[in-house]
Amino acid sequence: MKKRYLVTAFILASLQLCAADQKVGIVNMENVFMETKLSKQEQASFETMRKQFATLLEDTDKQIGDLNEKLSDKDTLDGLSPEAIDEMQNKLAMLREEMGRYQQQYYQFMQQGQNKIMQSVFGGITQASEKIAAAKGYTMILNKQACFYNAPTLDVTADMIKEMDKNFEDEAKKQAAATPPVSAVAPVAAAPELTRAEAKKEETKQTAVAPEVKPEVKKEEAKPATAKAEEKKSAATDVKKSK
Repeated sequence: MKKRYLVTAFILASLQLCAADQKVGIVNMENVFMETKLSKQEQASFETMRKQFATLLEDTDKQIGDLNEKLSDKDTLDGLSPEAIDEMQNKLAMLREEMGRYQQQYYQFMQQGQNKIMQSVFGGITQASEKIAAAKGYTMILNKQACFYNAPTLDVTADMIKEMDKNFEDEAKKQAAATPPVSAVAPVAAAPELTRAEAKKEETKQTAVAPEVKPEVKKEEAKPATAKAEEKKSAATDVKKSK
Protein backbone atom coordinates (compact mmCIF):
# COMPACT_ATOMS: atom_id res chain seq x y z
CA MET A 1 0.00 0.00 0.00
CA LYS A 2 2.82 2.35 0.95
CA LYS A 3 4.58 1.49 -2.28
CA ARG A 4 1.46 2.43 -4.31
CA TYR A 5 1.30 5.86 -2.64
CA LEU A 6 4.95 6.45 -3.43
CA VAL A 7 4.39 5.62 -7.13
CA THR A 8 1.36 7.93 -7.29
CA ALA A 9 3.27 10.75 -5.64
CA PHE A 10 6.15 10.29 -8.08
CA ILE A 11 3.78 10.47 -11.08
CA LEU A 12 2.11 13.64 -9.78
CA ALA A 13 5.46 15.27 -9.14
CA SER A 14 6.59 14.39 -12.67
CA LEU A 15 3.44 15.90 -14.17
CA GLN A 16 3.96 19.10 -12.19
CA LEU A 17 7.57 19.37 -13.41
CA CYS A 18 6.44 18.82 -17.01
CA ALA A 19 3.74 21.45 -16.64
CA ALA A 20 6.24 23.87 -15.18
CA ASP A 21 8.43 23.48 -18.26
CA GLN A 22 5.56 24.26 -20.66
CA LYS A 23 4.77 27.75 -21.94
CA VAL A 24 1.38 27.76 -23.65
CA GLY A 25 -0.22 30.39 -25.87
CA ILE A 26 -3.91 30.56 -26.78
CA VAL A 27 -5.27 31.96 -30.07
CA ASN A 28 -8.84 33.06 -30.78
CA MET A 29 -9.42 31.70 -34.30
CA GLU A 30 -12.56 33.76 -34.86
CA ASN A 31 -10.55 36.97 -34.50
CA VAL A 32 -7.84 35.63 -36.80
CA PHE A 33 -10.37 34.89 -39.56
CA MET A 34 -12.01 38.30 -39.15
CA GLU A 35 -8.96 40.54 -38.81
CA THR A 36 -5.91 39.18 -40.66
CA LYS A 37 -5.04 40.52 -44.11
CA LEU A 38 -4.58 37.01 -45.48
CA SER A 39 -8.06 35.96 -44.45
CA LYS A 40 -9.61 39.16 -45.79
CA GLN A 41 -7.94 38.69 -49.16
CA GLU A 42 -9.05 35.07 -49.45
CA GLN A 43 -12.59 35.93 -48.46
CA ALA A 44 -12.72 38.85 -50.94
CA SER A 45 -11.62 36.58 -53.80
CA PHE A 46 -14.17 34.00 -52.74
CA GLU A 47 -16.96 36.59 -52.58
CA THR A 48 -16.13 37.93 -56.06
CA MET A 49 -16.44 34.47 -57.58
CA ARG A 50 -19.60 33.75 -55.59
CA LYS A 51 -21.27 36.88 -56.94
CA GLN A 52 -20.36 35.91 -60.50
CA PHE A 53 -21.94 32.49 -60.02
CA ALA A 54 -25.00 34.04 -58.40
CA THR A 55 -25.46 36.47 -61.32
CA LEU A 56 -25.17 33.61 -63.82
CA LEU A 57 -27.77 31.59 -61.94
CA GLU A 58 -30.13 34.55 -61.69
CA ASP A 59 -29.88 35.36 -65.41
CA THR A 60 -30.47 31.75 -66.43
CA ASP A 61 -33.41 31.45 -64.05
CA LYS A 62 -34.92 34.63 -65.49
CA GLN A 63 -34.63 33.31 -69.06
CA ILE A 64 -36.32 30.06 -68.01
CA GLY A 65 -39.13 32.01 -66.34
CA ASP A 66 -39.67 34.20 -69.42
CA LEU A 67 -39.88 31.20 -71.76
CA ASN A 68 -42.22 29.34 -69.41
CA GLU A 69 -44.48 32.37 -69.32
CA LYS A 70 -44.58 32.65 -73.13
CA LEU A 71 -45.22 28.94 -73.62
CA SER A 72 -48.04 29.13 -71.07
CA ASP A 73 -49.71 32.12 -72.76
CA LYS A 74 -52.32 30.95 -75.31
CA ASP A 75 -52.45 34.31 -77.08
CA THR A 76 -48.68 34.25 -77.57
CA LEU A 77 -48.73 30.69 -78.90
CA ASP A 78 -51.55 31.49 -81.36
CA GLY A 79 -49.35 34.11 -82.99
CA LEU A 80 -46.38 31.75 -83.43
CA SER A 81 -45.65 29.11 -86.06
CA PRO A 82 -45.12 25.48 -85.01
CA GLU A 83 -41.42 25.88 -85.86
CA ALA A 84 -41.10 28.91 -83.56
CA ILE A 85 -42.83 27.03 -80.73
CA ASP A 86 -40.50 24.05 -81.19
CA GLU A 87 -37.51 26.39 -81.11
CA MET A 88 -38.70 27.95 -77.84
CA GLN A 89 -39.25 24.52 -76.28
CA ASN A 90 -35.78 23.37 -77.34
CA LYS A 91 -34.25 26.52 -75.90
CA LEU A 92 -36.13 26.00 -72.65
CA ALA A 93 -34.84 22.44 -72.36
CA MET A 94 -31.27 23.65 -73.06
CA LEU A 95 -31.54 26.38 -70.39
CA ARG A 96 -32.79 23.86 -67.84
CA GLU A 97 -29.80 21.63 -68.52
CA GLU A 98 -27.47 24.62 -68.16
CA MET A 99 -29.19 25.61 -64.92
CA GLY A 100 -28.61 22.16 -63.43
CA ARG A 101 -24.95 22.26 -64.49
CA TYR A 102 -24.46 25.77 -63.07
CA GLN A 103 -26.04 24.77 -59.75
CA GLN A 104 -23.73 21.76 -59.45
CA GLN A 105 -20.69 23.92 -60.24
CA TYR A 106 -21.87 26.52 -57.71
CA TYR A 107 -22.18 23.97 -54.90
CA GLN A 108 -18.73 22.56 -55.71
CA PHE A 109 -17.25 26.05 -55.76
CA MET A 110 -18.79 26.92 -52.40
CA GLN A 111 -17.34 23.82 -50.77
CA GLN A 112 -13.92 24.05 -52.41
CA GLY A 113 -13.71 27.82 -51.89
CA GLN A 114 -14.38 27.58 -48.18
CA ASN A 115 -11.87 24.75 -47.84
CA LYS A 116 -9.30 26.87 -49.68
CA ILE A 117 -9.83 29.75 -47.22
CA MET A 118 -9.41 27.40 -44.26
CA GLN A 119 -6.24 25.82 -45.67
CA SER A 120 -4.69 29.17 -46.53
CA VAL A 121 -5.42 30.74 -43.14
CA PHE A 122 -4.34 27.65 -41.19
CA GLY A 123 -1.12 27.63 -43.20
CA GLY A 124 -0.54 31.25 -42.21
CA ILE A 125 -1.26 30.42 -38.57
CA THR A 126 1.22 27.55 -38.60
CA GLN A 127 3.95 29.73 -40.07
CA ALA A 128 3.28 32.56 -37.61
CA SER A 129 3.07 30.16 -34.64
CA GLU A 130 6.54 28.80 -35.37
CA LYS A 131 8.01 32.32 -35.43
CA ILE A 132 6.20 33.41 -32.26
CA ALA A 133 7.21 30.23 -30.41
CA ALA A 134 10.86 30.66 -31.43
CA ALA A 135 10.91 34.34 -30.48
CA LYS A 136 9.06 34.07 -27.14
CA GLY A 137 9.79 30.55 -26.00
CA TYR A 138 6.33 29.00 -26.34
CA THR A 139 6.20 25.21 -26.31
CA MET A 140 2.56 25.07 -27.46
CA ILE A 141 0.12 27.45 -29.15
CA LEU A 142 -3.46 26.20 -29.03
CA ASN A 143 -6.82 27.08 -30.53
CA LYS A 144 -9.06 28.73 -27.94
CA GLN A 145 -12.05 26.72 -29.16
CA ALA A 146 -10.23 23.55 -28.06
CA CYS A 147 -10.03 24.76 -24.43
CA PHE A 148 -12.81 24.73 -21.87
CA TYR A 149 -10.99 27.49 -20.03
CA ASN A 150 -7.76 29.43 -20.31
CA ALA A 151 -6.32 32.28 -18.30
CA PRO A 152 -6.51 35.60 -20.18
CA THR A 153 -2.76 36.00 -19.66
CA LEU A 154 -2.19 33.06 -22.07
CA ASP A 155 -3.90 34.82 -24.99
CA VAL A 156 -1.53 35.58 -27.90
CA THR A 157 -4.16 36.41 -30.53
CA ALA A 158 -2.86 39.96 -31.03
CA ASP A 159 0.68 38.65 -31.57
CA MET A 160 -0.64 36.07 -34.03
CA ILE A 161 -2.53 38.67 -36.10
CA LYS A 162 0.48 40.99 -36.14
CA GLU A 163 2.86 38.23 -37.24
CA MET A 164 0.48 36.95 -39.92
CA ASP A 165 0.03 40.44 -41.36
CA LYS A 166 3.80 40.89 -41.44
CA ASN A 167 4.25 37.59 -43.28
CA PHE A 168 1.48 38.56 -45.69
CA GLU A 169 3.15 41.88 -46.53
CA ASP A 170 6.56 40.22 -46.94
CA GLU A 171 5.09 37.70 -49.37
CA ALA A 172 3.36 40.48 -51.31
CA LYS A 173 6.69 42.31 -51.66
CA LYS A 174 8.38 39.14 -52.93
CA GLN A 175 5.72 38.64 -55.54
CA ALA A 176 5.95 42.29 -56.61
CA ALA A 177 9.74 42.00 -56.93
CA ALA A 178 9.39 38.82 -58.99
CA THR A 179 6.97 40.51 -61.42
CA PRO A 180 8.86 42.39 -64.18
CA PRO A 181 8.00 46.11 -64.46
CA VAL A 182 6.12 47.40 -67.50
CA SER A 183 9.20 49.26 -68.78
CA ALA A 184 11.12 46.00 -68.95
CA VAL A 185 8.48 44.51 -71.21
CA ALA A 186 8.33 47.54 -73.56
CA PRO A 187 11.36 46.62 -75.76
CA VAL A 188 9.68 43.37 -76.70
CA ALA A 189 6.72 45.30 -78.06
CA ALA A 190 9.05 47.61 -80.02
CA ALA A 191 10.62 44.73 -81.96
CA PRO A 192 7.92 44.65 -84.71
CA GLU A 193 8.55 48.37 -85.36
CA LEU A 194 12.21 47.62 -86.15
CA THR A 195 11.11 44.91 -88.54
CA ARG A 196 8.84 47.35 -90.35
CA ALA A 197 11.68 49.85 -90.62
CA GLU A 198 13.94 47.23 -92.14
CA ALA A 199 11.18 46.26 -94.55
CA LYS A 200 10.87 49.89 -95.63
CA LYS A 201 14.64 50.03 -96.24
CA GLU A 202 14.42 46.96 -98.46
CA GLU A 203 11.54 48.51 -100.39
CA THR A 204 13.57 51.70 -100.83
CA LYS A 205 16.53 49.72 -102.15
CA GLN A 206 14.34 47.87 -104.62
CA THR A 207 12.76 51.14 -105.78
CA ALA A 208 16.21 52.69 -106.24
CA VAL A 209 17.39 49.75 -108.35
CA ALA A 210 14.29 49.64 -110.55
CA PRO A 211 15.05 52.76 -112.71
CA GLU A 212 18.39 51.24 -113.77
CA VAL A 213 16.54 48.54 -115.66
CA LYS A 214 14.57 50.99 -117.83
CA PRO A 215 17.52 52.32 -119.88
CA GLU A 216 18.39 48.75 -120.80
CA VAL A 217 14.86 48.23 -122.04
CA LYS A 218 15.06 51.44 -124.07
CA LYS A 219 18.36 50.26 -125.53
CA GLU A 220 16.75 46.99 -126.43
CA GLU A 221 13.89 48.93 -128.02
CA ALA A 222 16.33 51.36 -129.73
CA LYS A 223 18.20 48.62 -131.60
CA PRO A 224 15.42 47.83 -134.08
CA ALA A 225 15.00 51.58 -134.89
CA THR A 226 18.73 51.93 -135.64
CA ALA A 227 18.68 48.87 -137.88
CA LYS A 228 15.74 50.32 -139.84
CA ALA A 229 17.62 53.62 -140.34
CA GLU A 230 20.68 51.79 -141.65
CA GLU A 231 18.49 49.75 -144.00
CA LYS A 232 16.92 52.97 -145.39
CA LYS A 233 20.37 54.55 -145.82
CA SER A 234 21.65 51.46 -147.64
CA ALA A 235 18.59 51.44 -149.88
CA ALA A 236 19.10 55.12 -150.74
CA THR A 237 22.75 54.40 -151.64
CA ASP A 238 21.71 51.55 -153.90
CA VAL A 239 19.24 53.83 -155.71
CA LYS A 240 21.92 56.44 -156.33
CA LYS A 241 24.30 53.80 -157.70
CA SER A 242 21.65 52.51 -160.06
CA LYS A 243 21.08 55.99 -161.40
